[in-house]
Amino acid sequence: MHIKFIFIKGFRSYKDQGFTSITLHPGFNVVTGRNGAGKSNLFAAIRFLLGDLNVGNNSEDRLKLLHSYGGNTMQTGYVEIVFDNSDHRFPIDKTEFSLRRTFGTSKDEFSIGNNKLSKADVRNMFEAAGFSSSNPYYIVQQGKINTLALMKDSDRLDMLKEVAGATVYEDRKRESIDIMLESESKSIKIEEFLKYIDERIKVLDKERKELELYQNQIEMKKQFEAYIIHLEANESVDRIQYLEQEKEKYLKQSSRLSKKLERYTDELKRDESRFNKILNEIKKIDNEKIMVEKLNEVFDKQKAQLVIQQKHFKKLLSKEQSKLEKLQKEQDLLGSSKEKLEKEIEIVKPKLEELISQEDDIDNKLSSTERNLQELYVKQGMFQFKSKVERDKYLGDEGSKLEDIVKQYEQQAQSLEEDVEDMKQLQQTKGKQFDTSMASKDKEAEIVKNAELKLHELKLEKDQIEQQVSSTFQSINEMKSNLTEHRNEWKKAERNLQTIMNRPLSEGLTRLNQIRQEGKIKGIHGPLVELFDIVEPEATLALEVIGGNGLFHVVVDTDDTASKILEILNTENIGRLSFIPLNRVRTKPPKFPLLENDLVYPLIKVISFDPIYSEAMKLVFGKTLICKDEATAEQVRKSSHVDCITFEGDVFHSKGAVTGGYYSKKKLKLSSYQQIKHWRQQYQQLQNQLTERESELEKLQASLLAIQKTIRTKDDEKNRILSKNDNSRVELDKIISERTMYIEILEKKQTILKKLKIDIQNCKDTIDGYQKQINTAFNTKLTEEESNLLLTLSESSIQLKEQKISVSSEVMKLQSRKNQMTNQLNQNYCKRLMEIEEEIKSLSPENSQLQVELKQKEIDEIDTEIDGVRQKLESLVQALNEKDAEIKPIKVSIDALKQQTSTIADQLVADGKEMEILLAQIQNYNKVRDAKQLRVLSKGDRFNFEELKQYNKDQSVEELNKINKSLASLRHVNQKANDQFNSFTNQYKSLEARRDELNESNISIQLLIRTLDNKKDEAIARTFSGVAKNFTQVFKELIPGGSAKLVMKRQMDDDEDDGEDPKEWADGETPKGLLTFTGVGIQVSFGEGHEPCSMRQLSGGQKTLVALALIFALQRTDPAPFYLLDEIDAALDHNYRVAVSKMIRKHSREIQFIATTFGPEFVMDANQNWIVVFNKGGSKLVPGSTEDALNVIKQLDNGSAFDYSYKGITDEEFNHDIPILGVAEGKRLVEYEFKRAKKKAMKALARAEQACNVMMEDDPNLDPEGSDASEKLKHDRKIFQKLHKEYLRRLAEYNIVKDRFIRYGGIIRQLPDKDDMENMEEDQQQQTSDDTEMKDNADSGTTTTTTTTTDSKQKSPPKRKSTSDDTSDIETSDDESKKKQQQQVESDIDDETPSQRFEEALVSASQKLKLQGLQESEESEKDDEGEEDESDSSD
Repeated sequence: MHIKFIFIKGFRSYKDQGFTSITLHPGFNVVTGRNGAGKSNLFAAIRFLLGDLNVGNNSEDRLKLLHSYGGNTMQTGYVEIVFDNSDHRFPIDKTEFSLRRTFGTSKDEFSIGNNKLSKADVRNMFEAAGFSSSNPYYIVQQGKINTLALMKDSDRLDMLKEVAGATVYEDRKRESIDIMLESESKSIKIEEFLKYIDERIKVLDKERKELELYQNQIEMKKQFEAYIIHLEANESVDRIQYLEQEKEKYLKQSSRLSKKLERYTDELKRDESRFNKILNEIKKIDNEKIMVEKLNEVFDKQKAQLVIQQKHFKKLLSKEQSKLEKLQKEQDLLGSSKEKLEKEIEIVKPKLEELISQEDDIDNKLSSTERNLQELYVKQGMFQFKSKVERDKYLGDEGSKLEDIVKQYEQQAQSLEEDVEDMKQLQQTKGKQFDTSMASKDKEAEIVKNAELKLHELKLEKDQIEQQVSSTFQSINEMKSNLTEHRNEWKKAERNLQTIMNRPLSEGLTRLNQIRQEGKIKGIHGPLVELFDIVEPEATLALEVIGGNGLFHVVVDTDDTASKILEILNTENIGRLSFIPLNRVRTKPPKFPLLENDLVYPLIKVISFDPIYSEAMKLVFGKTLICKDEATAEQVRKSSHVDCITFEGDVFHSKGAVTGGYYSKKKLKLSSYQQIKHWRQQYQQLQNQLTERESELEKLQASLLAIQKTIRTKDDEKNRILSKNDNSRVELDKIISERTMYIEILEKKQTILKKLKIDIQNCKDTIDGYQKQINTAFNTKLTEEESNLLLTLSESSIQLKEQKISVSSEVMKLQSRKNQMTNQLNQNYCKRLMEIEEEIKSLSPENSQLQVELKQKEIDEIDTEIDGVRQKLESLVQALNEKDAEIKPIKVSIDALKQQTSTIADQLVADGKEMEILLAQIQNYNKVRDAKQLRVLSKGDRFNFEELKQYNKDQSVEELNKINKSLASLRHVNQKANDQFNSFTNQYKSLEARRDELNESNISIQLLIRTLDNKKDEAIARTFSGVAKNFTQVFKELIPGGSAKLVMKRQMDDDEDDGEDPKEWADGETPKGLLTFTGVGIQVSFGEGHEPCSMRQLSGGQKTLVALALIFALQRTDPAPFYLLDEIDAALDHNYRVAVSKMIRKHSREIQFIATTFGPEFVMDANQNWIVVFNKGGSKLVPGSTEDALNVIKQLDNGSAFDYSYKGITDEEFNHDIPILGVAEGKRLVEYEFKRAKKKAMKALARAEQACNVMMEDDPNLDPEGSDASEKLKHDRKIFQKLHKEYLRRLAEYNIVKDRFIRYGGIIRQLPDKDDMENMEEDQQQQTSDDTEMKDNADSGTTTTTTTTTDSKQKSPPKRKSTSDDTSDIETSDDESKKKQQQQVESDIDDETPSQRFEEALVSASQKLKLQGLQESEESEKDDEGEEDESDSSD
């Protein structure tokens, strides 16, 4: 057995190990990797699965195991190992299986495939496979080596004891002692109880005699009681006759009163009907009055609202008229002011134009004068020029400059002309926009006015519809109220009918109505009572009596329909119904007399129905005649021999019987159903009317919604136009403002253009002057004429400038005044006039006047309605007074009739109670008579009343009292004395047997304790001896030339060298004073010439090597399936690591090793190298070659501390001196298992042969061909099949263990010898004794059960060191011949002969059963197999 694959997910550093293509080698596996890569976590994962790692039980501890990287923690994880189980060390019928342990914060569970296992199951499975909890050294960690090296001698002794399994023996011994103490305690209690029972038996013997006397007295008492009953039965007959006579008197009186009560009841019913009718009329009138009063209140409220609205519109009209007058006055005032201002503007305009013209003339004159002056000044300044050329150049330059200025001025003038044209066009555009806006404004005002008129009309229409909706809604509420009343009356009539009918019929009809509503079953016409109408209401009682329950028979088209309905009723277990299938009903025509008149006619003529139901109606009503009175009915019945009935319900049967009497009208089913039918029709009619009114209401509401929607649309359109009107007003103001602004800009630009043209002309004139001077001769002085002209021009220029200043001032004043008046005209007068005009247009006193007139019209209409309502209210009050006067005498009559009927009813109730008393007495006397006669008849055989005839009833009672007094003195007698005496006697015998069993059990337990002590000593001695031998051998292999031994020390051993060497103990010998050992010492020598020394004298590396040698010795003594070694070579030097590596490689021949290391030695000897890498937040185990592993070690070996010269173990070293790992102990276990399996198989064979013989033997007391013999053979065959299967299962287990025994060197003889036959006979005897003991234990109690449990524990597969007595004779050779193990010879089981005989016996039994006609069903065989499986699992 070894590990093949390891899967890890979510465990510590392993995020997801995944699948590796290479399996773990069954030999030596070496794991390398960097520090922190996850090597230790790999071993921790394996230990976690094996249960060796302590992880705690809470969620926090398990959370620490989950993989976490980068702040992300996995929620669950698992560790899964695939085991190779080809040697079947695990108790699983698979050569390979996977064990998984899944964990998380909230779970921790084991599983194999889909099967979940508990921790105890897993622990037991590992124990069975050889992972002993007493020897945990199959997992060697770094710290464990150091602990073992520094261990004290006493601790080392405890460790070896634990490895030997001493704790198992101690646990079993402690359990046996507890059981023995419990048995002794029970024995003491049994002794005490036996004393109590003995005393109780003596008392019960005396009580038995008293009980015999008491029983005789009881017998006499019963005889007198029976005689008194006999006398009382005779008295009861006389009393019953007297009571029957009294009953007849009351019956006659009740019949007379009943008829009188019926007459009064009919009168009362008629009066109550009239009273209820008038009362209903009063209620209707009263309800109508209330509605009229409410309507009057509504009209009053509407009138008040209309008056308020009219006042509102009048106030609004007054306000609008007053405002209109004010606006008109303001409009007139502003109009006159506007005209006056416009006139002033017209006056200022010519003056302004004249002044501007003057200013232009002055400018022209001034320009000409200035130009001439400039020429003269230039000419006067020519003295500065030296020649004409210089002067002409200067004048040419100045002319060029002026020409440039002229070009600029012309460009500006052109631009200004374009701007002026644009301004003129804009001014025209704004004028057009102004005209368009004004026209649009007028049009929108007209639209708004029309919209308001339309809205007013729609609102009037809406008010009318709302009034109609209100009246319709009131009518619907009234109808709903009436509908509720009709429905209540309908349900009340149905409840009354349900109380009259029996419950199954009522439930059946209810379910029938549901079936009809579902519509799944066709052809259901309904109950008969639904299918006809009563033509003569006075014949209702006659129809009720004749119809009976037939009134509610269900009419269907075919009997198949009836079957379907019955199937539903039976399935649901509800109701009972009778059916009339029309396809089956055929009636014979009745033999009625020919005389048919008003006194006699067929009953079927008082009803009307559909012709298709004629056969059903004839079936119920077609055989009876209805007669007007009893005399006529009697006469017709005698003459025609037909059934007749009167209108009062008295039936005259054709055979002479007459039935009749009083019928309560409240309990008539037909009348109740007619009431249901009436109210249902009324309800449906009113429901239809309500539906029509609701439909009308929906139409009105739809119209109302449409009008409201139209009103909203019109209102939105009006608001949109008003909003647009407001925007138009703003736009109009903007247009006016822009228009005024454009006019001002145009005037400014025209003025600038005019000045610019003048400047251009002046510049051109200057240029012409310069040109003239260039053409003249060069002269630096002015002539006299030119000097006078210069003086004149200068004076003229000054005068012109003064005139210009004066004129310009006037122009500015007039221009400012004109602008001021224009702004006032445009911004104030014109704007305000427009606003006034809009306000006047917005005012609509005509609409207000129209509203006032409309409200007045509505008020007049409301007044007309109010007058009509008040007149109707007065008529209703008058009608109420008339009905009150009409109902009063009827009420008086009803009260009188109620008083009379109450008196008669009270009398009838009193008579009824008397009748009930009489009937109860008669019934009681009848019961007493019958019971006493029955008791007399039942006791007539026991008692002879002839002996007691001398006693009358009083004397008999007196004798009975005497007997009762005698019994009273014996009332404390123990009635169960006989039973208790027998019970205590049997219990005394049982307890004696139980006490003997407990004593025998204590003897067996003491024997068991002694056996356990001996086995424990043997196991400890054997373990000490084996470990000591293996320790010496291992140390020699690790240190050639060295020596080592274990020394068993006692308390008196002071020196290090003192003590016993376990190797010197003889095989199978238990040393004396084994329990006196206080410790285990170690003496080692590291080569020839070295003195032996103790552990304290060694260095750290030497201690580590010695500790490893001890671990290898433990492994050889008790080998595990595989070993986990975690860096055990860390503290060793190169030579020691080479020695340890070679030893592991040799051991790996039979056992798997998984080791981690940082050195190259293990890598060189490994069968498979593995490398742990850490990448992307997770560790992974990947296979690698030897070179890959060495590269990892070399990367970690920074200081070159390792020696890489070792190249691995050679084949010669590997095959030399092959170690033997636990062969002797393993052979003992295998041989023990072989003998145990063989013993079980032999027992199973013996049981099967015994059952086969019983099955094949014929019972001489039974008939071979009879049923009893067949049943016995069938029973015996069943038992044999069960035992045969058990034998085959035990034989298969034996063959598996036999193969293992042969592999360990055992020899099997094919035929059993005499010893085996004797052992077989002993096994059969032991089985017989076991069966007897098992049967006794089933009756005994808990002590024997506990003992059996202990024995079963002893029989379970022992641990590696706790062998049974069967292996005590197995011996191993001494040290010189340890490689040649002694071969044990055992006999085999002959399975061919019994198997053939068993098959022949089964065939023979089956043939017998077939001949006798008995065959077992497949189901019984399956049951047998289930029982066999159950017995197998509980074996």
